[in-house]
Amino acid sequence: MQITYIELEKISNLLEKPTEELTNAECWALFLRYASYNDKRQVLEKITEKNGGVRMAVDVLKYMSKSDIERMWYEDEILAEIDQEAEIDHKVKKERIEMAKKMKKRGISIEYILEDTGLTIEEIEE
Repeated sequence: MQITYIELEKISNLLEKPTEELTNAECWALFLRYASYNDKRQVLEKITEKNGGVRMAVDVLKYMSKSDIERMWYEDEILAEIDQEAEIDHKVKKERIEMAKKMKKRGISIEYILEDTGLTIEEIEE
């Protein structure tokens, strides 16, 4: 176990340090210190490009700071995207099944159909 103490008031000198040279702890310190400062957004954006953990924290912070209505709209958007992806996946699968049917009618081997369509043996035999 490791415990790190960060004196947030003493990290302002890190703002001048190039993002590529920041350590993981320094990235987190800058996030914790300046997350609520609008004038430091550029620094935070650079840090999120470098550090995936900080990026997730920023995303959670953005989500949590939304009003109930904004959160509902955001969740509706995500659900709509998921539905759209599922619909696309379903259409692609249906097209592959149709292609497999045509290939079977032509007498093409199961192994070739497997390779070409990406379907399972059970799906092809069905």
